[in-house]
Amino acid sequence: MTFKAKIETSKTSNNQVDIPKIKIGASTCLLGEKVGYDGNHSHDRYLTQTLSLFVEYVLVCPEVACGMPIPTESVRLVGDPAAPCLETRNTHEDKTRMVTEWIPGKLAALEKENLCGFIFKSP
Repeated sequence: MTFKAKIETSKTSNNQVDIPKIKIGASTCLLGEKVGYDGNHSHDRYLTQTLSLFVEYVLVCPEVACGMPIPTESVRLVGDPAAPCLETRNTHEDKTRMVTEWIPGKLAALEKENLCGFIFKSP
């Protein structure tokens, strides 16, 4: 069985088909914003110069959104794999509560965006 999606399109003034962009969530640093733990970015030119012709990005940076400064210490998951803690690498400050309190509201907001996928940044 095959499914066919019906997409409404229109023609632009130069007779090219105007295809609607799909919404994709993306890590903010991948699009060139300097929000990394070290104050830098992880700009991926393919995302900004090629894929952006076809998608609309909804940007997310959990560390900044939940209140961590830029630059900030890098964080890592530690402890019990079934219930890990989010801890700063050098000072061992527990950031678990800060992030877990932010998550429900952000998930609800992202759900309303009707995303078709997500592009994450990983070290």
